[in-house]
Amino acid sequence: MRKILTILILTALLLGQWPHAADATSAGSFTMRPVGARSLGMGSAVVAMAEDGSMGYWNPAGLAFINRSEFNSMQGTILGDVDYLYLGYNRLRDPELWDTALGFNLLNTRVDGIKEATYQNGSGVLTGKTFSYQGNAYVLSVAKALERRLAVGFNLKYIQEILYENSASGFGLDAGLLYRLNSNTNFGLVYQNIKPAQLTWDTHEGTIETMPFNIIIGVAHKINKQFKIALDINSRSDRGFGAQLGGEFMLNQYFTFRAGYSQDRLWLGTSIYYNKFGVHYSFATEPVGEVVDNKHFLSISYVLEEKEDLIEPVEEEISEPMAIPTKASQITEPIEEIPLIEFKKEVAINKMVVKKLNGTIQTEVVFENIGEVTADVKATLTIYDKDKRLLKLFPVKRINISTGEIQTMKFDWHRETVLPYGEYFFKVRILYNSHDKSIIKKVVRKKSN
Repeated sequence: MRKILTILILTALLLGQWPHAADATSAGSFTMRPVGARSLGMGSAVVAMAEDGSMGYWNPAGLAFINRSEFNSMQGTILGDVDYLYLGYNRLRDPELWDTALGFNLLNTRVDGIKEATYQNGSGVLTGKTFSYQGNAYVLSVAKALERRLAVGFNLKYIQEILYENSASGFGLDAGLLYRLNSNTNFGLVYQNIKPAQLTWDTHEGTIETMPFNIIIGVAHKINKQFKIALDINSRSDRGFGAQLGGEFMLNQYFTFRAGYSQDRLWLGTSIYYNKFGVHYSFATEPVGEVVDNKHFLSISYVLEEKEDLIEPVEEEISEPMAIPTKASQITEPIEEIPLIEFKKEVAINKMVVKKLNGTIQTEVVFENIGEVTADVKATLTIYDKDKRLLKLFPVKRINISTGEIQTMKFDWHRETVLPYGEYFFKVRILYNSHDKSIIKKVVRKKSN
């Protein structure tokens, strides 16, 4: 009886699986498809894309380059019987967590009302009872940018399948890379089930099913600000080679349209954005036997947090020091309040954030002795980020003002780690002739026009 039940459920899944029916013949096959209506609308060509958190399910490395934290969901039904549900959340890179980005995903597949049958006299006989099938996948994604263009990511998966009165479960592991050639072109590589999940059934026989591995390479290119295209080529152990092609056209900030081609069928999709919400829809028509199956998938996304100071690819490094000047301060005048100033120095890096600075950041404290007594001047420099966290504390420097000439005290800082666009505070503490002055400057690094 168990054998006929297994045959029945595989048959049901064979009719309902998407986007290719052959997927249903493998253990945990429901996990081998991209999630999110946006991905499906592009024909599932998303390995080299790093656009939203749901795409991190397919290539976890992309999470390192996503500049917003989102909640994503998807719901779809095939042939009125097979229900799909996806929930996902991605978290931005956290400096306190080794600068890694995280993602959490839940995927559920369910078929209810499957008719039970017994095997009698060479044929199946319905018993009048029904049962269900359910597949669950719980996925933890971790991603880290190794440098400004290259990121690596991993998916740790716990997979569970429930059939009739039995269940099976096991762990799997995916690995992915994303390389940003420049601001327009990405390359992606994913090895799904690099550690194949072995689903062990709790039957007397203890049947073990091993999930197939899948290797995918992809490229995504932004033709202009509105139009993107992507191509994926994959090799799967139980199916051989396949290809997916997709494109996306952004009409304006509210409407986006997509089209894709995958496994001999055309996919269409669209998105509507308003404030932090996004509604995404994808559609495809596929003949299944004598039935035409219209596939509809709907996703809803909500942006929880968005930043502009994440690592982006650059065309070149900064090869000259970035000077951060302060206004001349006459030490003979009291300094009660110095307003914050905005630093507007532009750097030709094509509107992108710098990963490393090849040079020094310089700040100068300028003193002018206007015929006053000779003074020994001491100064310290402290640099904070916008959250007032200490980035650098320079030791005390000393100069002697013995003439009426302007004297300059320089602090050099060579920084090798990420210094994104944003606000930086430079506090200079000056001590001379028993006076203590503090100068605070706010520096805002801005993108080029």
